[in-house]
Amino acid sequence: MRALSVADVLGPYIAIRVRDIRRLDPLVGRSDAEAIHDMRVATRRLKSTLIVYRAAFAGGQREHLVQELDWLTGTLGQARDFEVQRLILHELADNTEAIARVEAASRLLMAEAAAALDTALGTERYHLLAASLSAFSADLPWRSPGDPADTVLRDSVRRQFKRLETRALAASVADSDLDQHLHSVRKSTKRTRYSTEALEPIIGDSATDLAGRLSAAQDVLGAHNDLVVTRGHYQVWADLGVGDGALSTLDGRVSQSRDYAQATLEGIRAIVHDGRVTLRRRASSKN
Repeated sequence: MRALSVADVLGPYIAIRVRDIRRLDPLVGRSDAEAIHDMRVATRRLKSTLIVYRAAFAGGQREHLVQELDWLTGTLGQARDFEVQRLILHELADNTEAIARVEAASRLLMAEAAAALDTALGTERYHLLAASLSAFSADLPWRSPGDPADTVLRDSVRRQFKRLETRALAASVADSDLDQHLHSVRKSTKRTRYSTEALEPIIGDSATDLAGRLSAAQDVLGAHNDLVVTRGHYQVWADLGVGDGALSTLDGRVSQSRDYAQATLEGIRAIVHDGRVTLRRRASSKN
């Protein structure tokens, strides 16, 4: 049986991500919250694949697409981030009047974010990106498409696990800027998760298991980051009438969440260890 090549593994994975982005385009244009979230995830998955597996591609097209996907992810994220902040502040509000102020401010912020997203999707920049993604997926610029995936792709993911380990270690010993370190770990965890998912054809169920564990760690770090971002944007909400009553409670939640996020670092190091063990196995031991 012929061993799977780089093109065999990454080609279908990339095609699915691009197809998801294009399929969701009309729904995002109608400000469908679930579609916005799903397109953001599809965009992140594709961007992570192009970054982690950069060695598989030739030319500069990949680098340009990464930059444009980063722009699209940020644009999609504005509405989603305000919705997350609304839910957090809604939970912290301690009376009906406070809840009403949160909801009123949310409507204004969400409307602004929706308008910004609608404008972005109507720009030439977005239309060029959409066309470029379709063209890229249809004719992927492989450096050497026949190279064995079992060697090339495993090596790329090994390096990504190493980056994750380095960031987790830095966060565990940080005596300043801890939230920024945890944010860095969160981003690396997400990238490691997505790049591991793509390896399912060559490492089988182990890819699903590792990705699931990384997803759980990502959720903890993400919940903390949501609180930190909400705290950082609190003045924006205050300027729109949300009072300071929830501020001290929010500070306490951030502190508690920070402790929980730090405790997750040990689990991430365990996942890194297990990932390395899995990646050392030969393709013949799949499943």
